[in-house]
Amino acid sequence: MLLALERDDDSITDDAASSDPVTTITKKIYRFALTGATDITAVDRLYDVGGGVMKSLDQMTMTELAAAGVVPVAKSLEVDLAAAGYASVQKVEGLALLDDGRLAVVNDNDFQVAGISIDSTTGTFTRLPSYRAESTVLGLITLPGLDASDSDSRINIRPWPVLGMYQPDSIGHYSVRGRSYLVTANEGDARDWPGLKEEERVRSLTLDPTAFPDGTALKSTANLGRLNVTKSLGDTDGDGDYDALYTPGGRSFTIWSTSGELVFDSGSALERITAIADPAFFNASNDNNNFDDRSDNKGPEPEGLALGEIGGRSYAFIGLERTGGIVAYDVTSPANPLFVDYVNNRDFSVPVSSPDAGDRGPEGVLFIPAIASPTFSPLLVVTNETSGNLTTYAVQICSRKRRGEGAGWLRGWLGHRFGWDSRCGR
Repeated sequence: MLLALERDDDSITDDAASSDPVTTITKKIYRFALTGATDITAVDRLYDVGGGVMKSLDQMTMTELAAAGVVPVAKSLEVDLAAAGYASVQKVEGLALLDDGRLAVVNDNDFQVAGISIDSTTGTFTRLPSYRAESTVLGLITLPGLDASDSDSRINIRPWPVLGMYQPDSIGHYSVRGRSYLVTANEGDARDWPGLKEEERVRSLTLDPTAFPDGTALKSTANLGRLNVTKSLGDTDGDGDYDALYTPGGRSFTIWSTSGELVFDSGSALERITAIADPAFFNASNDNNNFDDRSDNKGPEPEGLALGEIGGRSYAFIGLERTGGIVAYDVTSPANPLFVDYVNNRDFSVPVSSPDAGDRGPEGVLFIPAIASPTFSPLLVVTNETSGNLTTYAVQICSRKRRGEGAGWLRGWLGHRFGWDSRCGR
């Protein structure tokens, strides 16, 4: 998948006379893939499209391209920056995908000298009296959503009209400056008992036409049709159709106050992190290496959870039962956790039945502080349900100094205890 920015020079300003309405501002990020599109290297020429009219490929309509046998790249909207709140700048030109799935954008403010008067004699310049230099603004965009289909042959994490059910499999507790917090790994599960089968595919349900005016499209296999939801919730008016859809699990981890208020939820981050790390095996299960296999059913399935303190900072370690691996977050600031690393001791290049396939189905996660560790360093012990083995990780703290700071910058890394190179030197 590739991402591209499309923008105009409109923006919201403090001056009402020059400010543009947010609805007219075009600052959008689109995603696209080259797969299936035509390589035009050998066919980029003028074509007779009828009536003696000659056109190049970039001048043609979709119908004319089809007649020429050219399939263009198809794009879909990833995020409308103006609608997301990034509308106070004119030229958005920097775009980066962060390790935790967030998008970073930054503007080009022309070095704050776009409006100047140049003295041709001396070569010096001065800013025009009316020119107001634009500040540099960094935007960090968190994208909600989930991949809801195992049959669309692509990674398609996007917002859907679906509500998640937290249903934690693991819960932990820690304190920050005397305040207590709870952390949950939101795996999710449905009841399947004699006489009660709770789960159903969206395509098999009758959707309320008012709540879901696009219900027919939503029920297609490539959209929500394959997603497992509960039949026990959603018919809010009791008329036999569904006014809301609830899917087991949150595909996330969550931090709560001890009185039950939500402090932080990782949203789509865990699914995005694994998509970046192993895109060819995105949402594979713990008993197969099939791409997209679990997208219709709880995704990576965060299940195991451990909390620990290292160097005065608090960390959460979340085990992903299906695709595998451990995600580490610095949760010292409960409302603003920082993604640290993702490590998956699994080899997707061999069959799951091979003894070399590595860890599959991390279930239990145990943090051992340095004071209780036989190595005198923090350890993380993981039991793997599907592969039936136990793995011990050494948790190493990399001490670095950022420019202008006197104190060391602590960053946690997970390193495999048996033979992995230290990542602190990278």
